[in-house]
Amino acid sequence: MRLIISAEAGANDGFGYPYLFLALYLSRYATGAAIGRWVYETWLYDVVLSVLYGAFVGYLFSTILQQAEKHSFADLESVQVYGIVVAIFLLGTCGMLGIDDLLACFVAGNVFTWNDWFRQVTQEDALQSTMDYLLNATFFAFLGAMMPWQDYKLEFMASWRYIVIAVCLLIFKRLPPLLVLYRIIPQVRNLKEAAFMGYFGPVGVAAIYYAGIVVRYLEERPGELSQSEERLRSAVRPVIYSVVVASIIVHGLSIPLYKHVSRICSQGYPSRFADAKSAFADDAFVDQIGFALLLLD
Repeated sequence: MRLIISAEAGANDGFGYPYLFLALYLSRYATGAAIGRWVYETWLYDVVLSVLYGAFVGYLFSTILQQAEKHSFADLESVQVYGIVVAIFLLGTCGMLGIDDLLACFVAGNVFTWNDWFRQVTQEDALQSTMDYLLNATFFAFLGAMMPWQDYKLEFMASWRYIVIAVCLLIFKRLPPLLVLYRIIPQVRNLKEAAFMGYFGPVGVAAIYYAGIVVRYLEERPGELSQSEERLRSAVRPVIYSVVVASIIVHGLSIPLYKHVSRICSQGYPSRFADAKSAFADDAFVDQIGFALLLLD
């Protein structure tokens, strides 16, 4: 269950690239030209090259690290920070090549840890969890500093629409498909797990990243945008940031609310709550909630 949630989160962030550019190309070019550019620019160059490059870098760096550790050329401290170095290297080189760095990092991470050697070497390491907390704190500081408050004053977007968009997206983005299709997903055993996976679909860094791509793409032609493109450029950042904030509030408060309700239920109905708690524990429901919150970053 945890593995499929983690895999879905990474793949979802990386493979959002082609769907984004399909809409952008259709807004600028005729249908035939848009599909053509979408195939050879987005799929063949951005996506396929990102996958191949990420796999190559992940395999190369994994082989180098294992050989260095085998011959005692690298100490434990060097091994611990190696994954961060690989990620920074990929971000820089993918930026120079103009390909999807999110997808490349996802593929490289899978190839890098494919034989589980890196996890076994660093499983007693506290650096990774420390970096996770540090990056989470940095993201929240960045989100607060970059909130586009001035962009919320749009004539064609009433304030209540941001709330409706955020609520509808959080409800219908994942939950209905998983409730319908969970029977054909082997890792999802029952309706409760399907509802859990559908509920926990946090929206975070990747959404802000893609919003920046949209704005940058549209600003390449200043003064030449159509009315619909100009509206898209003006609305994309406030809408996406609103959804991200809503996701943080909804998914971030789930654990405190669950603990509060659990405390109340245990005081009022101790025997009934004990049975429910044991049932949840059997399905690792509580552990899954805690793990899913980590996907906010």
